[in-house]
Amino acid sequence: MHSIIFYILGKFSTSKVEEIVTVLWCLWRRRNEKLWEGVSKPVGLSLQQVFKHLQEWKTQHKRPNTATSHSPHRNSKWSKPPINYMKCNIDAVLFHEENKFGVAACIHEEEGMFAVAATSWFHGQPTPQEAEAVAFLFALNGIKEQQLGNIVIETDCKAISDAFKAQQFDNFEAGCILKICNTQISDIHNCSIQFVSKQANQVAHSLARASRSYVCPQMFDFNPSCIDLSDS
Repeated sequence: MHSIIFYILGKFSTSKVEEIVTVLWCLWRRRNEKLWEGVSKPVGLSLQQVFKHLQEWKTQHKRPNTATSHSPHRNSKWSKPPINYMKCNIDAVLFHEENKFGVAACIHEEEGMFAVAATSWFHGQPTPQEAEAVAFLFALNGIKEQQLGNIVIETDCKAISDAFKAQQFDNFEAGCILKICNTQISDIHNCSIQFVSKQANQVAHSLARASRSYVCPQMFDFNPSCIDLSDS
């Protein structure tokens, strides 16, 4: 069966194969949501969302080459927060084989020293953007609980930082989550979010990948062994 599918796909162009795979993935995801969660969404709306996601992925995938030609080292390494500020890096990772996803937040002090970190994981298979939005909300809840302020949040999901700059959430896949984030962030003194490259967000990514190995949630007041200090 697999050989037949790959034979058929081999007859199409790369762009057409991407569209076919996107449709199949959408149908598979909606089937799982209906079967396991009892959630039923209009197929037309679902397809519209996944094609939008595909186009965003293509744009993001091409962007680094363009940026490299003008500024090869831009945002390629993590940098210390501004004076009198802290920095919180966030990320999310999907664990498809376990039907769960993990999120992480790591805070560094003004001089770049590790302050605190947290991880958690949840059942389900959201889209990458939805998972990133959950990571953002997870970080904001932790920041509020710790009563922190003067903090810059960094994400490697450009769609989230763009949505906050424009204050437009209705057309975003996880718009309802971002609206909650927008309320939360307004309650934190001098808190903002900005986009960084994946290379500059390696610490949060490593934490998110390790999240499924810890209890849920897990707080760290020491530097976790899964974090490479050379990345921060």
